[in-house]
Amino acid sequence: MVGSRLWELHLKRSAPLNPAPDLKARAQQVAARATGLLESLRLLEVDDVSKTALLRSDRPGQWGDGLYYYEVLLQEDGTTTLRRYQAPGQELPRRRQLAFSLTHEALAKLAQDLVA
Repeated sequence: MVGSRLWELHLKRSAPLNPAPDLKARAQQVAARATGLLESLRLLEVDDVSKTALLRSDRPGQWGDGLYYYEVLLQEDGTTTLRRYQAPGQELPRRRQLAFSLTHEALAKLAQDLVA
C-alpha cells in the first residue's frame, strides 16, 4: 500500500510554536509551503474573534460539471484541519465533503507543512 484515502486530516501540535507567529502570517506561510495537494492554497480570511484562519484552494479543480477544492482551518492553538469539498451546483444544492487520496510520502510532507 502506497497511499491512503482520507476523510479529513486533523492535526494538533504537541508543543506551541515558540515564538508564536501571528495567525495571518502563519496562514500565509502554510499556503506557500503546502505543495502536495492537487491545488495550491491561498488565505481566504482570518477571524480574530474565533482566532481561526481559513485557507482554500486557489483555483478549484474542475472535473465534469463539478468544482472541487481543499479547505484548511488553522486555529491559534495549533490545531489544523484539512478537508476536501465539492462545490454546490445545479445538482448539488450545498457543498459536499469528499474523501481524498494521498500517497504516504505526500501525507507526511503535508502534515509537516501544515504544522511547521
